Amino acid sequence: MAEALISVLIEQLASIIKKQVEQEVTLIVGVKKEVAKLTSNLEDIEVVLENAEERQVKEVDVRQWLERLKDVSYEMDDVLDKWSTEILKQQIQKQEKEAGNAGSTSTTKKVCFCIPAPWFCFGQVSQVILRRNIAMKIKELNERLALIASERQNYKFQSMKRGIEQIERQKSSSFVDKTFGRVNEKEILVKKLLSESGQGGATCLVIPIIGMGGIGQLLPNLPIMMKMLKPISTLEYGGKKFLLVLDDVWNQDYLKWEQLKLPLQNGAVGSRILVTTRKEEVARMVVGASTDMVNLEVLSEENCWALFYHIALADREKNESKGLEFIGKEIVKKCKGLPLAAKALGGLMRCKKTRKEWEDVLNSKIWEVDGVEEQVFQPLLLSYYDLAPEIKRCLLYCVIFPKDYNIVKDELIELWMSQNYLNSIGNKEKEAVGEMYFDSLVMRSFFQEFEKDDLGNITGCKMHDVVHDFLQFLTKNECLVLEAKGGNNKRIMKFDGYKKVRHLTLMFVPKGPLIPSSLCNCKNLRTLATFDSKIIIFGQELISQVKCLRMLNLSNNFLKEVPNEIGELIHLRYLDLSWNYRLMELPDTVCNLINLQTLRLIQCKDIERLPEGMGKLINLRHLYVMFNDNLKLPKGIARLTSLRRLDAVRIHGDDDVDNNKEALFELSDLRNMDQLRGGFLIWFGKDLKDARHAKEAHLVKKNCLVSLEFEFPYAKIEQHIEEETVNALQPHPNLESLSIKFYSGTRLQPHWMTSLNKLRSLTLQYCMFVEFVPPLGILESLEVLEILCWWSLKKVGVEFLGINGTIETQTSSSPLILFPSLKRLEFKDVPMWEEWEGMTGWSEEEEDSQKTITIMPRLSSLRMIDCLSLKTLPNFLRNTPVKELVIDAYCLAQGCRKVRGVWPKISHIPNIKVGKEFVQKEGIYQSDDDETPSAASTSSSSSEEEQTNDESLMEEDHAASTSSGTKTFL
Repeated sequence: MAEALISVLIEQLASIIKKQVEQEVTLIVGVKKEVAKLTSNLEDIEVVLENAEERQVKEVDVRQWLERLKDVSYEMDDVLDKWSTEILKQQIQKQEKEAGNAGSTSTTKKVCFCIPAPWFCFGQVSQVILRRNIAMKIKELNERLALIASERQNYKFQSMKRGIEQIERQKSSSFVDKTFGRVNEKEILVKKLLSESGQGGATCLVIPIIGMGGIGQLLPNLPIMMKMLKPISTLEYGGKKFLLVLDDVWNQDYLKWEQLKLPLQNGAVGSRILVTTRKEEVARMVVGASTDMVNLEVLSEENCWALFYHIALADREKNESKGLEFIGKEIVKKCKGLPLAAKALGGLMRCKKTRKEWEDVLNSKIWEVDGVEEQVFQPLLLSYYDLAPEIKRCLLYCVIFPKDYNIVKDELIELWMSQNYLNSIGNKEKEAVGEMYFDSLVMRSFFQEFEKDDLGNITGCKMHDVVHDFLQFLTKNECLVLEAKGGNNKRIMKFDGYKKVRHLTLMFVPKGPLIPSSLCNCKNLRTLATFDSKIIIFGQELISQVKCLRMLNLSNNFLKEVPNEIGELIHLRYLDLSWNYRLMELPDTVCNLINLQTLRLIQCKDIERLPEGMGKLINLRHLYVMFNDNLKLPKGIARLTSLRRLDAVRIHGDDDVDNNKEALFELSDLRNMDQLRGGFLIWFGKDLKDARHAKEAHLVKKNCLVSLEFEFPYAKIEQHIEEETVNALQPHPNLESLSIKFYSGTRLQPHWMTSLNKLRSLTLQYCMFVEFVPPLGILESLEVLEILCWWSLKKVGVEFLGINGTIETQTSSSPLILFPSLKRLEFKDVPMWEEWEGMTGWSEEEEDSQKTITIMPRLSSLRMIDCLSLKTLPNFLRNTPVKELVIDAYCLAQGCRKVRGVWPKISHIPNIKVGKEFVQKEGIYQSDDDETPSAASTSSSSSEEEQTNDESLMEEDHAASTSSGTKTFL
């Protein structure tokens, strides 16, 4: 990839040579000496790389020297990878021969193991020729490398070899975005948003926000960003009020603007179009008068310092931060008022502990660099160069994504692995190292707009457009984002050297074949990805041009088939064919991809089976087959004991297994897959006969699985079978999330459920015959509990709290806390539920035993939706810190008013919504037909309420407010 990759790449090459190549290369006369020379040359170059990488930004000669070094290094990597692949093939061949001999008495085993793969037909002569060719290539590359090594003397590089760094996992959640400054701009914008009409009396007002890159055109914490989004293509605007956000607009074609705006004028009065841009010409085009623009200037030095301090120093001891403030303020001056620069530098300095380190940043020569948008790029360069080499190249690879792309964290880590950017550190596996690198980039503000799961874990992110531009600036000779002719008119990067392109992203490829003519000069490609395309076929001609591919992403196209030649991509580590609805099968040659680490086949609905030889993919670590209702996995999957991610399996009954000619994967085949991690869905077929295979799955041994989902068929199975199956599927105590759906038993109390002390989220859905809720109150880590579609539940009693017997039977004299961590509780579609009893009848016993019982001390949100028969609420609710209560229960609704029914139990809750109306909002009681407004809701207080609500929305909707791209808020 870019220059930053060289140091780590050389380390990897040296490692491959020492550990793998020497054992085989000795068969060729003289190659052992070449290996020694190669290792020596690599080590000589390695010690000057850090200095060379810093100097190449300003010195063209150094940059060209690094380019030549990089070309040779990549070629060497291809040669060594080809060699190690051949060694691996021979190992597999040997194992299969041994397996075939061991099973010589079995005809079936002979068929499975004795037929050689195509690449085992070379014979001894072919293997010698192959080794000779590889040896000759090593010698040729060594001569080129020796010349490059000798040239380093011309540049008088300083030896700056960096020691091995211990990268600690950072907490990504340590930063909380806030707004610094922008008070006037917010007032102007809110006024325009709330005005009654648009320009010239139009129903739709266009509001352009103009500012340079990194200035923060999309202000955080605005009360205008709603949580409900619809793609523009699906909206029906007629008569509706809408807010349309067009972020980072560059197109100055007035006719296209009019074509977009014309249908939007049919929206209701009060509709708004918010346009952010870096170009004043665009702003004038959309509104005409400059008085209608919101012009964002740079932050004041005071506000810029506040932003920097919040990130870099706020968490330090006062004495420590005070000693660094003077240097920090000098650094902030170099931000020139740009929020993005202040965030980047804040993230950098957060990691610097000593005064010397702060002074080094202040006095860095990078401040002297000239370049595009240098006032933004200089701080980013400082933060970039401070990264460890192995993290630099991970960051640079992110440029393969289009701007405004939602980057999925796990997918990104797997892509890094495909390029061999991740190496195990100590006992940490590659995936864990990738998590550490991702968190490090989060801390440095290279990512933003984070998506999180229900438990607050980051699952995705975006990159700021300026950061994307910065990475393109650094990778301009290696990474190409190319739009097909006739595609949308967006900015793309101009490239003049296709032979050097190693990572190619194609966008808007029209319906038809993926034409290889455009790739004829890209034979060194390691990445080929398509986005927003409609490719129908790709064939042999294309594959012959891209033999060095490590990553191939053809997801979300119209592919009907995959050519047999796919098996020739021996370097391939990552293959994504997801969302190709017409794809019916994979060729058997896919099983020749023995280096493959990740295979994604999500939502390929027409695929019914995978090749029998999948067991040959011994390096496969991630297999994604979610949302493929008809897919039957082959038995060979059980041999893939290296699998770390298997997102879903559909378990077929004995009848289905017996009726298939091919052996199918069964639940018991999970027994040896103890490395599985992440989330895992087990989907049971309707012909489940017994729990025998469930017992043999040994889920309790899989300590890295954090999320499990059991989904039974909608068609009812014998109740005792499902009860026995759930009991047999005991997970490891490390489990954090559990979901059970379509369970048809009458009792849901597996013996292991209350022992899941790390369980944070529990969803029990469509348990339509269960009459009692399990005793969940003793689950000490449970934060989210959802009980959905329970049609036989009539009463939630004291058993729900996890207390058995009376208070006197409790042996401990310490205070008892039930549901100690629960934050969100939801009951939905429980139509027969009438009573929620709580601790009724226990008060005297509690007083006698002098025992304190606390229930749900952290509960924040309580929702009861479509619980039409519910009449009562438990007394303990009055002591919970609930912030939000939503009730959709006809029988209970009338009691949720002042001086009625359950009001004393819920009056302390600031936000109470019954049906579609608020009874209490932000702590202010709302009047109803039977009452006059309370004293708290007088006209003077209403103004305060409106201001409070706006501020609340600003805080709650921040995650949406920093979003970019084209979005519509309804």
